[in-house]
Amino acid sequence: MKREMITFYNQTKRGVDVVDELCSNYNIARNTKRWPMVILYAAMNLAAINSIIIYKANNNCSLPRRDFLRDLGLGLISEHLQNRKNNQYLPKELRKRIQDHLGESSKEPPNKVARSIRRCEICPTKKDRKTKYVCYKCNCYICMEHAFFTCENCTRSQHE
Repeated sequence: MKREMITFYNQTKRGVDVVDELCSNYNIARNTKRWPMVILYAAMNLAAINSIIIYKANNNCSLPRRDFLRDLGLGLISEHLQNRKNNQYLPKELRKRIQDHLGESSKEPPNKVARSIRRCEICPTKKDRKTKYVCYKCNCYICMEHAFFTCENCTRSQHE
């Protein structure tokens, strides 16, 4: 009986080696002293490996594992990002980055008018130019000398 178990183990141990190798290539585990997190990371690694095996078996495709894991991660966080992009208490920069990540264009017009008046961030401080206009990409305050204007048609074609 013992000899049969040893031969069975030797025949099937290759699967464990393959899983260990796949986990080491794209490992989500982080250094932690909390044992529940260690178990969670190991379970997520195994779930990712199992999901790509099932996906490839069902779809007959050769999607690289890296691309599959990226799509899997984006699929897992997309609903959370959709909820966060509408949160008015998040900083505008973070909301814009979420929209860019989701592939949605910003609805803000270029050179939008800000609520407060501040010094132009491009002009030297000696000039002390105050402005209420803000760059639509980086949200820095810009005076009329450094502003670049486009008509609605060009702006619309740029975002499409």
